[in-house]
Amino acid sequence: MLEGARRLSADLREPVRAALASRPGYALVLTGHSMGGGLASLLALLWGPDFDAGVVAGADVRPLRCFAYGPAATLTLPLGQASKGFVTSVVNANDWIPRLSIASVTHLRAALLLIHRY
Repeated sequence: MLEGARRLSADLREPVRAALASRPGYALVLTGHSMGGGLASLLALLWGPDFDAGVVAGADVRPLRCFAYGPAATLTLPLGQASKGFVTSVVNANDWIPRLSIASVTHLRAALLLIHRY
């Protein structure tokens, strides 16, 4: 998923800069659901809380916010804590996709194999 966010960043940075240049005072908001939420969160981390919208570095910095709904699990705890000021994730209590990790899949596999033996 990180590779997808990097590709989106490469493809979208300049068009987003151009759009913001024509709209002084606008901030940048990224949003997505499920996989799109994971990608939006990663893209927000790549671009940072202050998106540099100017042609000259630092000339036109805009605030960036991300709202991710049921995002796929993409961040480590330290990255989640580092992004808490500009990335907001909304997760339904019964949604398992945002909680899915390599560790949880490994646990699930082990439990299923144990059940299968009996």
